[in-house]
Amino acid sequence: MLPNFGCDLRQYLFQPLDEDLFLNIQEEITTSFYNYIKGVKIIKLGIFPFEINSGYYANALKIVLSLAFDNSELKVTEVEVDIIWILQEI
Repeated sequence: MLPNFGCDLRQYLFQPLDEDLFLNIQEEITTSFYNYIKGVKIIKLGIFPFEINSGYYANALKIVLSLAFDNSELKVTEVEVDIIWILQEI
């Protein structure tokens, strides 16, 4: 019942992979994270381009997020996500 929950990363689809894009995605993730998740702090958030060797022309991003939980025995947890937009077969 939260229509705005999460990140709208689709708005960045087909954008050039440059520093401005990475900063915009980082801001989108950080804002959404702190709006909906309590008791967790972002330690590190990195967004990087990466290449895939699959026979397809694609844009690909790697998002690395390190979190620290308040009042928990867990120290730091790292989450890594690969986002791949396949544009066409080569």
